[in-house]
Amino acid sequence: MLKFGSVCLPVILIVSLFISACGGQPRQPSAPTAAQLAETGKTVYATHCAECHGDNEDGITAPAITGVNARLAKYNTGQGLMDYVNTAMPQDNPGSLSQQDYLNVVGYLLVENNFISPGTPLDANRLGNITLK
Repeated sequence: MLKFGSVCLPVILIVSLFISACGGQPRQPSAPTAAQLAETGKTVYATHCAECHGDNEDGITAPAITGVNARLAKYNTGQGLMDYVNTAMPQDNPGSLSQQDYLNVVGYLLVENNFISPGTPLDANRLGNITLK
């Protein structure tokens, strides 16, 4: 048997094949589902957004953000919506929420407006792939 250092060549070959078959990279944890983010996002919405956008997201002093009167498609993608919400909301204190809270609220809006299904994996890196139509 050929030896490479103190390890037999077949052992090195087997380990190399295993690493290759697994992609050679450690697995990344899967993203939470949109429903998981939306569940928390609904609470964040109630606390920070409902005062202006309404308990039913139909607008009070601010525009409706769900339903037929919502105009979220103007942001083109989930990332466009995130960028706007992150820099302009809440209107009385823009940018004051955590990035996770903004992501949760955007997840809530994406699900409520049927832009994505609740089971869709969702994280900040996937927002640009979501078209708002």
